[in-house]
Amino acid sequence: PQPPGFRRDSDGGRTLTTRDLMATRAFLGYEQRVTHPANYRYLLGFLSGHAIIDPEKTLLSLRRVLSLLKKISFSGGKVLVVSTQPKLARLTRVIGEQSGHFYLARKWTPGLLSNWELSRRQVRKAIELSPIAQRTGRVRQSDVQRALNFKGIEHMARPPDAIVLLDSTSLHGEPAAANIPVIGVVDTDGPARDVDYPIPANANSVRFYHTLANLLVRALKEGEALRATLGEC
Repeated sequence: PQPPGFRRDSDGGRTLTTRDLMATRAFLGYEQRVTHPANYRYLLGFLSGHAIIDPEKTLLSLRRVLSLLKKISFSGGKVLVVSTQPKLARLTRVIGEQSGHFYLARKWTPGLLSNWELSRRQVRKAIELSPIAQRTGRVRQSDVQRALNFKGIEHMARPPDAIVLLDSTSLHGEPAAANIPVIGVVDTDGPARDVDYPIPANANSVRFYHTLANLLVRALKEGEALRATLGEC
């Protein structure tokens, strides 16, 4: 079924419009008193004390981001989707699983990128059963939780080619140090720390996030499909 927020093109594809973004309430920012000055460039202005994000700028940002992701996927690269907000945990996991890329939906572990070899050992240790559990067959709740924290990066054998940051989780400058571009949703209340490709939008709109998830999965799968098609030629 066709998800909300899209219109069908004559070729059967789906194209996002500014009207669609308006329907997701992606334009509604925070109150003027907490709007960060760095984000004024994304605004149409203020209405009833609230910042109004320009949907044209959101749309242009999305097109730029989706083109980048499609190119990464086409070249065989991998993306890491990150969020530490409980309300976005399931959506983060769904994006990763449906696109075939990696995800972290519970916590960001400092050193994940800056100390890669050590972090990989920690991830493997967290996912594997403890020696006691292996001997007794009893799995502790703490073991399950630890494994779930890293389930989405279990098979990530090298650093990702890009990171999609769905919330304001601090990545401690690690992607920049590793020369990994970061795509991020940026609301009006704070600066776009760690973000190279900002998507100005209402970070409290669940409908916007569902629309974004659909677009991300589609772009990544299209890149892979094109790669596979050309590989058969």
